[in-house]
Amino acid sequence: MTKNELRIRIAAALEIEPNRLKDDSSSLTIPEWTSLGVLGILSVLDELTDGDVSPADAEGLKDFTAIVEFARRKGVLNE
Repeated sequence: MTKNELRIRIAAALEIEPNRLKDDSSSLTIPEWTSLGVLGILSVLDELTDGDVSPADAEGLKDFTAIVEFARRKGVLNE
């Protein structure tokens, strides 16, 4: 998966257009990034990592950059 493909999946979870999701996007900059949006993000990451998202991992996913770094650590991104 590429970073852009991840962006598309996360944007879909937040129900926003992918071009709104910048590297520094977070709950402070995206109104749709609510607790429900977080559940959607975690659902996507859970699917991509075959359930390898710990509570500690989830706490660190504060912005899109952190999501990208998490996906890299888990071997999800192939760029």
